[in-house]
Amino acid sequence: MKRLIVVSVLFSLSLGANAYVQTCYYGKDCVNGQVVKTCDSKCQAKKAAKEALERSRQKRLAAQQAAALQAQREAEAAARRAQQEKDAAALAAIGKVEQIEDEISVILNNDILFQYGKTDLSKESKQTLDKAVELLNQIPNRTLVIQGHTDSVGSDEYNMELSEQRAKRVYDYMMGQGLQIKEVSYKGFGEAKPVADNNTKEGRQANRRVEFRIK
Repeated sequence: MKRLIVVSVLFSLSLGANAYVQTCYYGKDCVNGQVVKTCDSKCQAKKAAKEALERSRQKRLAAQQAAALQAQREAEAAARRAQQEKDAAALAAIGKVEQIEDEISVILNNDILFQYGKTDLSKESKQTLDKAVELLNQIPNRTLVIQGHTDSVGSDEYNMELSEQRAKRVYDYMMGQGLQIKEVSYKGFGEAKPVADNNTKEGRQANRRVEFRIK
C-alpha cells in the first residue's frame, strides 16, 4: 500500500526558530490496523497506552490468581485442622492426646505401661491396642510412629534397647491385628524424653510408656 507522507513543521512560539519535525502518513494504524492518518509521535503514544493497559490487566490477573490461591490454601489448612481435631477427639479414648503443630501425640492409657525391665503386654494392654487399631484404621491416610520410652533406672544403652523392644512389641501386635494405616514405624528413645519425675516410683512408672505420633 502506498503511503502519503506529510511532513508537518511545528514552530514553537517560545523557541522561535527551533522547530520540531514529525512524519505523518496514511496507512494502517499501528495499534488496530485501520487505515488512518498517523503521525509517528501519536503512534508511539498509542502503543505505549496499549502496553500500559495490558500490563495493568496482567497485574490485576496475577493479583486475582494470588488471592484465589491464598484462599484455597487457607481453606485446605482449615479443613486439615478440623479433621485433626476430630481425629484427636476420637483418639482420646485410648490415651492422653496433645496436638503438636501438625502432629497428634497420644500417650497410651496407664493399662499399657510396662513393669520394670519388661516388654510383656497385659490383657488390658491388648484391649487398648485393639481399640487403637480400630480408630487408626478410620484415618488410613495418616502416618504413625510408635515410640517406646523407659525410666532412668539402668544404663543408657540398656534403656535404649529396652525402649526399642517395647515399641516393636506394640508394633508387632497392632500389625497382627490388621492395622492398615498408610505408614507405620517404631522407634525407641530410652530415658531421653521423660514425662514425669524419675526420682519417684509413680514418675518412673509414668515414664515406662508407649506414645503414638500421628501425622
